Amino acid sequence: MREFRSNAPNVLEYSRVLFAPASELTLELQKHLVDEFNITSIGFIDKFKQGKSIFDSVNGLSFDFVIVASPNYQIEILKNFPFTDLYYVEYRSVSRFYDFKRLSCARHFLIKQNIQFYEWFRGNFLAKLQELKHIKRGFALKQYKNTHLGKRAFILANGPSLNTNDIEKTKNDISFAANKIWLTFEDTDFRPTYYCVTDYLVMTQNYSQIAKLESDGKFFPDYFLPPVLPKLNNVHYFDCLSEITSDIHLEKGIYPGHTVIFTMIMLAIYMGIKEIYLIGLDHRFLIPKNFIGRDTEEPIVSEGEVNHFHPDYRKPGEKWAQPQMEELTQAFINAKEIAKVNDVEILNASRYSELTVFQRVSFDEIDF
Repeated sequence: MREFRSNAPNVLEYSRVLFAPASELTLELQKHLVDEFNITSIGFIDKFKQGKSIFDSVNGLSFDFVIVASPNYQIEILKNFPFTDLYYVEYRSVSRFYDFKRLSCARHFLIKQNIQFYEWFRGNFLAKLQELKHIKRGFALKQYKNTHLGKRAFILANGPSLNTNDIEKTKNDISFAANKIWLTFEDTDFRPTYYCVTDYLVMTQNYSQIAKLESDGKFFPDYFLPPVLPKLNNVHYFDCLSEITSDIHLEKGIYPGHTVIFTMIMLAIYMGIKEIYLIGLDHRFLIPKNFIGRDTEEPIVSEGEVNHFHPDYRKPGEKWAQPQMEELTQAFINAKEIAKVNDVEILNASRYSELTVFQRVSFDEIDF
C-alpha cells in the first residue's frame, strides 16, 4: 500500500468518522486517518451488503464525520442523508463543488472531485475537507445575521467599576460578556446572552470553567481549535481576519482587534444591534513594578494586583498578557468608525473610564 502524501491541517483530529462504502480506497484512507490524525473509526456504512439502504446501518451511532468514496451513492445521499458533515468523493466525473442550501438538509454539503490519479487524491483530499469545514462553520454563523435587528445591547467589560447592582439591571437585556464573568453569578441572576473569549492565557488557564458556562451563544476564535485545545460542544468558532473591515461578515471571520471588547462589538453589529452600552470599561491597568519596561510579549505573573471587578479575578501566580494601551485605544477608534458606517451608536456607560473614544452617558439615566 502506498503512503498518503497529505500535509493538510488536522481538521479531523480525534474525531469519530464513518466511512462509506467498505472498499480498498476507504480501507486505506481509514488506516491513514487513524495513524496520522488519531481519529476513532466508527466503521463502514453497508459493509459490502447489497440491496439495503446505507442509512439503515447508522441508526443510533454517534459520530462527527461521514466520508463517502463512491459515485454510486449520489442520488441516495442527496435525498436522504441526515447528518451534519458530509464529504463525497466521485472520481469519474467532472470536478465541481456544491453547496446544497436549497435542500431540506440545509447545512449538508457535497464535494465532488475529478480524481484522475489515485496519488492526487491522497495528496489533496484532506485539504478539501479543511476547505469544506470552513464553509460549514461559516454557514452556522450566518444564522446570527440581524437576529436582533434594531435592538439595544449591553457589553460588559471586566474592569473594577463593574458592580453587581448594575449587572443585575441588565439581566433582561441582550448582553455580551467575556472571560471570568462567571464570578458574578453567585451574587446576581444575570447570565450573558452571548459569551466570548479571545485571550489565549485566559482560555488555557480557565478551560474547564469556560467549558461549563452556559449562554445562548459562545463565540471563540478558531485558534482555540484542536490541536491547541479540545473542541467544545455548543460553541461557534470564527476565523480571524488579517485586515480590518467595516463590512462585517461573521461567516467569513472577524478582525481580532487586540481586545475581546472589540470582538463583542463586531458580533453585536453583525446581529443588528443599533444601540450598544459599554459598562465596566475602565481602560486602566496596574502593572507590577518588576514587569514595567520588560518585553511586552512576556506574560505578566500576577502578584495580586486588582484590575478587575472581583478580588479573585486573577489570583497570585496566574499569567496574563501585558495590555498595550495604544493598540487597545486604536481598536476602540476602529470600532467607533465601523459602528458609524453601520449606523450603530456606541455609548460608554461605565461608572469609571479613562477611555474617551465613545460618548459618555450616565448608567443611572438608562431606562430599564
